[in-house]
Amino acid sequence: MKRIPVIMAVVSIFLLSSCDEGETAKPQVRFSSTSSEVYEDLLRASIEIVADKPASEDILVPLQLGGNAVEGEDYFIIPVATIPQGATTTIVNIDIVNDNEYEPAEFIQLEIHTVAGGAAAATDLNHELDILNDDNSFLKIDLSWEAGDGTPGDVDMDLVVWKRDSANPDAYKYFDRAAAGGTTFEQIVLSGHASDGVYGLTFQYWEGSSDDVTFTVTYTIIGEGSVAGQASMSYQGHYTLANVNPSWDVQIEQTFEKTAYDYVFSPITVPDSGSRIKTLRQPYSKQNQ
Repeated sequence: MKRIPVIMAVVSIFLLSSCDEGETAKPQVRFSSTSSEVYEDLLRASIEIVADKPASEDILVPLQLGGNAVEGEDYFIIPVATIPQGATTTIVNIDIVNDNEYEPAEFIQLEIHTVAGGAAAATDLNHELDILNDDNSFLKIDLSWEAGDGTPGDVDMDLVVWKRDSANPDAYKYFDRAAAGGTTFEQIVLSGHASDGVYGLTFQYWEGSSDDVTFTVTYTIIGEGSVAGQASMSYQGHYTLANVNPSWDVQIEQTFEKTAYDYVFSPITVPDSGSRIKTLRQPYSKQNQ
C-alpha cells in the first residue's frame, strides 16, 4: 500500500510532461530576419518566414502592416503567408511601385499577428522593410503664363514631353504630359533615370480668348545635374489667338538633349500659327493621355 502514492506521483509527472511536450512540439514561426532594404527600381522585395520544424499541416500566417509607405500606392502585398505542409519556409513578395518621384525613404512594418494551422508564434515577429529612393536627380519643368494684365487670363495650356526617335530624327513619340496643373500652371517632373537623347516640348495653347499671352517655362534640377551648367533656367515665348490649337496636331516649340543628369536646351520657336514644326509618330489626345 505504501507504493501507491509513489506510482500516482510518477503518473502525474508523466502526464504534465506529456502536455508540455505537446505544446512545444508545435512549429515555432518567425521572420528569418528583422529588417531588410530594397531600392525602388528593383520593383520587388522578398521576405522569408520560417518554422523551426516541418509543418504537419498548412500554416497560415496573417500579417499586420504599418509604416509610412502606403499600401496600394507605394506597394502591393497579399498580407497572408502560407507555409505548406511538410515545409519550413515561405516567401512574402512585396511589389514596389517605382513612382519616379523625389521623396525621402519609406518603410513598411510587417508583424506576424496570429498563426493558424497547428503552429505557434515565436520571437522575431516584426520585420521592417526600408524602400530606398533611387531617384537622386530630377528635372522639374514648370509652365506658367500671363495674359498681358498680370493674370493668367482666359487661357488653358498643356505641357507635353516627346522623345525623338533615334532611327528618325524628325519623328517624336509621346513620352509624358503634365500630371499637375490647371488653369494657371502645368508641371512635369522628369526622372534622371530617363534614357539619354533628345526630347521635345509642346506648350499647347489649347483654348482661351486672350490675345497677348506670355508663357514662361522654367527648368530646375532637383538633386544631381545641371541645366546648361546651372541649377535652374527659364525661357519665354509669346502667343496670340493665332496660336490657339484645340486639335491633336500639336507642335514642338523647344527641344533639349539629356546626357546623364545634364541638359542642354534649344531656344523656343513659336510658329506664326498653330501648325506643327515636327512630325509626331503617335497622335496625342488631351483626353486619353
